[in-house]
Amino acid sequence: MALAYKTTYETQTQIILNNPNVTGQAVLEYLTNQSGLLAGIGGGESVGWEKLPSHSRASLSNTTLTLLSRFPPDWPEIEIIPLASSPIPDNVSSTDHYITLGACLVAPLSRGNMTISSNNTNDHPLINPAWMTHPGDMEVAVQAFKRVQQWVNASGIAIAAYEPSADVRTDAQIVEWIRENGSLIYHPTSSCAMGPSSDPMAVLDSHARVRGVTGLRVVDASAFPFCPPGHPMATVCG
Repeated sequence: MALAYKTTYETQTQIILNNPNVTGQAVLEYLTNQSGLLAGIGGGESVGWEKLPSHSRASLSNTTLTLLSRFPPDWPEIEIIPLASSPIPDNVSSTDHYITLGACLVAPLSRGNMTISSNNTNDHPLINPAWMTHPGDMEVAVQAFKRVQQWVNASGIAIAAYEPSADVRTDAQIVEWIRENGSLIYHPTSSCAMGPSSDPMAVLDSHARVRGVTGLRVVDASAFPFCPPGHPMATVCG
């Protein structure tokens, strides 16, 4: 999910709007000092992971708390990603700036599935990500939404909420907004899980060989039995 706010800080809003004065100054600063608004991609330069604090966990059901307790004690449940780009209202002025704060689930309880529709490799696979089908994921997502709001309110970075509006307050309203606006974070893994033969979800053995198929191995992040809490490139390339 991504929450957008009007902010007191300079972001990439005016560059996105092709404001000639701001863009010209940003180009000059980058060419001269390799710094400024164009020195980064506007997202991912800083990220944070968090295990939900006690006041957030108090709102989770006992079932969800039990399932989350099966993760290692230092395993976070949410990730916060600030972005210098953001949705922008139609009436934005030449001095306005907006920021996005994304919140992601990194201890998901939902499980999707993938299968084939035929033995023709030209036919696309049937993929069902099954996002948010486990009720515990929505419980955590609601708390992640609130954690972003808490951070924004405590930091003083925002002037006003833009997306969603400040009218989204109750848990029911937050759930509805998440269902309508949630998205993925572009780091898919774990579609061909490695594991013991007793695990019905594991299609690879400990040598990355596909069970039931001769001469085929999977040697990328698809073999993860589950996605690690950080971005997977850190695990793959670290």
